Amino acid sequence: MKKLTSVIVLVYFAMLCINCKASSDSLLIKQLLESISKDQAKENDKDFFEGMFPTFREWGASPVNRQPDNNVYFTAITNFTLKQLLPKMAPHQQVLIDGMIKKGVKCYPNFLNKKPGGLYEFFPADNTFMPNSLFLKYFKKQLSSGEDADDCVMVFMTQNHPDSTLNRFHQKLINAANLSRKRVVNTFKRYRDIPAYSTFLGPKMKIDFDFCVQTNVMYYLLGQKKKFEKQDEATLTLLLENVRNRDYIFHPAYISPWYASSSLLIYHIARLLDAYEIPAFNPYKDQLIDDAKHLLNQPSNIMEKIILSTSILRLGGKLDVPLIVKDLETFEKSNHQSFPFFQARGSGLMPNTLKRLYSIQGPAFYFNFLCPTYNKTLLLEYLVEQKRG
Repeated sequence: MKKLTSVIVLVYFAMLCINCKASSDSLLIKQLLESISKDQAKENDKDFFEGMFPTFREWGASPVNRQPDNNVYFTAITNFTLKQLLPKMAPHQQVLIDGMIKKGVKCYPNFLNKKPGGLYEFFPADNTFMPNSLFLKYFKKQLSSGEDADDCVMVFMTQNHPDSTLNRFHQKLINAANLSRKRVVNTFKRYRDIPAYSTFLGPKMKIDFDFCVQTNVMYYLLGQKKKFEKQDEATLTLLLENVRNRDYIFHPAYISPWYASSSLLIYHIARLLDAYEIPAFNPYKDQLIDDAKHLLNQPSNIMEKIILSTSILRLGGKLDVPLIVKDLETFEKSNHQSFPFFQARGSGLMPNTLKRLYSIQGPAFYFNFLCPTYNKTLLLEYLVEQKRG
């Protein structure tokens, strides 16, 4: 009888702890949604178009010079993440999220290339390049990369576009892919004959392989449910080879110069594999989970812990120790605002010798792009994923 009583007591306290955790998470989710909504730029904001989620750019080296950066990328990926979370939220939360997305997409036309048949660019098409910079803003013609695949797919996945626009984009992807007009030279020799997609769509741009950009492109294309072209298959093949050879651990900045960290590469491939069943990757899920857990146990920014935890859950793994963030105030006091989800290294467009050099060089050779609001969205994503798990 005593043994039965002890079991009942243990079960009771276990259920009490679970309920307390669920209540704490629900409160944090509420706080995050309200904070994300408040962050959206208002009308007449001097740095951002109305509805945008503020982004900042800083030189990687000291002294840090953080400046507002008016780009479409972070607003589009925040909209994308919120849209993926939408079906998993309570009805009143869905209303709030839907309102945020509708406000956010209103800024998109400002980033549309004004040439006939033009698509989306990182910076406003008719505005300042690298806003608030001392000198770079005067070199738009020389430094601007024009339309790029990453921004386009995130915009397309968060706002409806006519089929003619989506078909034109796919054709531009094919035309800009490796071996269509040019051959990539600044990647491993074993990958140079794979006709995979490049980051940039302009005919004058060099071929640039970026692992995270390619996962985003494939996420979009798989969602289109259209017949695959050889470039679509080739891009999945390249991603598979990068995973099989663990390039995401050994050479993250070399295979993904615009993201550059192993945790971000694992996050992107885990997001793709969670959304779509791609059997060829199944043998490597345990490998990805083990690598994510190894990185998770190393000292790092809280954002790396968040995205690695989310990745492990998405890949079907279990967290040895679940990440706990008590409340929004605790999160804001963390080091999350120093986490760059995206970097402008430019090494992807350099000759191979320079690319190798720049991929291992210090912070003086790149710019970090940071979005505190997107960080909150990634924490929200983790909390929802943890509940699903």
